[in-house]
Amino acid sequence: MLLRNALFLLAMFRCAVACAQVVNIEQARVNADSTGWNVGLDVNFFRQEFDDDLTTLSGRFSAQRKDTRVFFLVLSEAGYSRSQTEVFTDFKMGHLRASVKVTPLIRWEVFAQAQDNKPLGIRFRSLTGTGPRIRLLVRENGRLYGGLTAMLEYEWATSGVADLNVWRSSNYLSFNWDKDAKFGWSSTLYVQPRFTDVRDYRISGQHAVIHAVTQRFHAKLEFTHSFDSKPPSEGLYRSRITTLGLSYVLD
Repeated sequence: MLLRNALFLLAMFRCAVACAQVVNIEQARVNADSTGWNVGLDVNFFRQEFDDDLTTLSGRFSAQRKDTRVFFLVLSEAGYSRSQTEVFTDFKMGHLRASVKVTPLIRWEVFAQAQDNKPLGIRFRSLTGTGPRIRLLVRENGRLYGGLTAMLEYEWATSGVADLNVWRSSNYLSFNWDKDAKFGWSSTLYVQPRFTDVRDYRISGQHAVIHAVTQRFHAKLEFTHSFDSKPPSEGLYRSRITTLGLSYVLD
């Protein structure tokens, strides 16, 4: 019984991560001074067969190129989880981002994003935005960045309600620290208020501790939280999730 409960909780944690779908671009970004291409792929599969079957499949692909002036990122995520009677997770997301260095401390960024997440009530949502990314602090092992973005949002809910031409501000602080390429800590906090209604806002964050088991295999402990004051589906205002996983990196 203990093993069964533990496996079920593990599966639900994987489902919860996909359902929350805090799209944290900062965690996908490589902030090192190295240039060239960096490619990463994460795939997770879980299967439980007891009184009820539970299957979870999720994955993330990222590819980015950086030189002294231009940065380019492609990110995609997808997840699906269901039992014999209910779908817990069903989402897809694609993100494109590019930036160019304006001054030694400031890059100007543009991005576009498309996603759906039917269990959360999102039939389709698109975002386009632009704004500066500012390097606030640089030390030997740590960096602090801030971003101020204006973005245009289109959203169609599964209930049939459309929320179109919504302008939001997407502001963030991002901190990265590493020790001898063995241990790392990253933390990002987003605040996304609507320009025309301060009561409509989103707050989310993702905080991770990473250990390089080998040069390519990394173990990660991650805490994710989110709050939406006016979500597409009533009742899904907040989430808090803790996960432990492995990733494989190609560069």
